[in-house]
Amino acid sequence: MIFSLLPWWLVVLVTAALSAGAGLLCRSWLSRTLSKETLRKAHEVSSTAYLNTGVLYGIVLGLVTVNGLERHVDLNHAIEKEASALLAIARITTMFSSSEASAIKHSVRTYAEHVVSKEWDDDARTLMHSESSLDSMWRTLTVLVQRDSSVSVVEQLLVDKFDVLQQARMERLGLMREKINTMMWVILVSGGLFMILFLVAFDPLSLAVHAVLFASVAATIASILILIYSFDHPAEGALNIEPTQYQEVVRTLVGQP
Repeated sequence: MIFSLLPWWLVVLVTAALSAGAGLLCRSWLSRTLSKETLRKAHEVSSTAYLNTGVLYGIVLGLVTVNGLERHVDLNHAIEKEASALLAIARITTMFSSSEASAIKHSVRTYAEHVVSKEWDDDARTLMHSESSLDSMWRTLTVLVQRDSSVSVVEQLLVDKFDVLQQARMERLGLMREKINTMMWVILVSGGLFMILFLVAFDPLSLAVHAVLFASVAATIASILILIYSFDHPAEGALNIEPTQYQEVVRTLVGQP
């Protein structure tokens, strides 16, 4: 999408310029088509309609923005919790024999590498590559438990960390898959266009002032829509989250036996 291909500020400037140009063209056409008295009466009615519609649109826009911000914050927390659990699992394995520790550490490193290379994508179809590494870690732990026929304190600690890892993983996948549906985007975009083009009904008797009015409203709405899109696409938007924590896990485990 254009939001991810161009700098956000360029999209805002282009939107503002196009809106100002289109608005002035519409104003010119209306001034030639309708009399000043008709425009004046239309202005008296349209101001109330614009105010009420603007309030409703602003509420919807605000709720969607807040929801996106909360999802963005929750995703960061889930990522930090997942990476922390991976490092904890790797450290706990130092209490086992070298072969068992190496097997689990290898699975942890492979898991983190898969998250970075395969799962760091907004496409929901590609978000399950690390399951094999998770299964490998669990099988190694199962062998340890079955060998002793009991669960030691260290093994129980490892099981608890696996539980934390699984919860954080599912939370991360759920937040990355969660998107604003098409109907909501239609409401947001069409409502924004309406709020911009409806300014034609207001005539400040100055082309320059009218152009500034069109540009400022368009820039404000475009900026908020880009913000919402960025929250909705954390791996590629203007506020994209980098898989730094998982890369740090890989760097920590590289070279370890």
